[in-house]
Amino acid sequence: MAKRGQNEGSIRKRKDGTWEARVTIGISADGKQQRKSLYGKTRQEVSAKMTDLLNNLQKGIITNPTEMTLAEWLDYYMSEYKKRYVKPTTYINYTVKVKNHIKPAIGHYKLKALRQDIIQKFVNSLSDKGLAPSTVIDVYKLLSNALETAVDDGLIVRNTANRVKLPKTTKPQINVLTQEQQNAFVEQAKVTYMGVVYIFDLCTGMRLGELLGLKWQDIDFEQNQLHIRRILRKVKDPDNADEHWHLEFGTPKTLSSERTIPLNDTAIKVLADVWEQQEKNKEKASSAYEDNDLVFCTQLGRPLDPNNIRRTCYSICEKIGVSDIHPHCLRHTFTTRGAENNVDVRVMQKFLGHATIKETADTYTHVLDDLKQDEIRKLDSAVNY
Repeated sequence: MAKRGQNEGSIRKRKDGTWEARVTIGISADGKQQRKSLYGKTRQEVSAKMTDLLNNLQKGIITNPTEMTLAEWLDYYMSEYKKRYVKPTTYINYTVKVKNHIKPAIGHYKLKALRQDIIQKFVNSLSDKGLAPSTVIDVYKLLSNALETAVDDGLIVRNTANRVKLPKTTKPQINVLTQEQQNAFVEQAKVTYMGVVYIFDLCTGMRLGELLGLKWQDIDFEQNQLHIRRILRKVKDPDNADEHWHLEFGTPKTLSSERTIPLNDTAIKVLADVWEQQEKNKEKASSAYEDNDLVFCTQLGRPLDPNNIRRTCYSICEKIGVSDIHPHCLRHTFTTRGAENNVDVRVMQKFLGHATIKETADTYTHVLDDLKQDEIRKLDSAVNY
């Protein structure tokens, strides 16, 4: 009977009712065939796994899966399963975690040699280095998802990261401006170049990327509302050493982020002032002005750098004697003002573009101490003493 050639496979039903596909993946140094078994509950399942493995073998992507290291698999996983399917900023974030944490520590292990205790020790070492629990968990999730895909591709039998114990997390405290601090902040922002960005944020609760990506075509002055359709982000290709960071427009964070926000009178006044100033800038710059239809832009019409906006926010806060406030805190401040004025949490969810109401209630509703005191006084008559 002729031997089955390299990169061929067969499928059979096992005695326990499950199915097995066997694939020849190479020839050892002594001339013996190296084969890999793939398992599944149905013939269709193992057939799909076998097809994926055979395709990868034929493309030369996986020359010998049994010898593949975790680092080699991560390179392939990031390229084929992540780069084209996640946002550029997310891909950059993943790449940093792979390069700085996973590869140096355990990248040299062969996929088939990874054990739960190895991954547990790796996770523990991240905590020992002082990484925040949320960062440790993010690194772990990336690694676990990569191993789960390796299982789906038939490279390993099981995901050895499944039962690893993770550090407990607590939600970080996000500072907000009191009403008094907000008033001082607004006054200082009025006399600061592009300070209107922050004032408009306090009126709408928009994310920084949404603010910088907002165009005049997104404003409906008849209905007094705006539409979130894009964001401005700072990105680079981490796989291209020659590429520099640059600004580009992208889609909002999630589907729920693509939303309509009503504009109050203050927001309308801010837009009117911005429009008037832009007209002056266009006249002064003449042909040097780049009209990108942006609401918030440089004096020459170009997109604003998010890093500069953050630095200016810190500068304003320093001048009014407030610390630990960054642009995202203004979004939280907007939500806090809503809570103080009894804005329905379901309405606030739509304003903020959250996918669930729980995210709004748990993460963004910061009720200040003064408000808590006012609320508890409402219960003074609830107990007779």
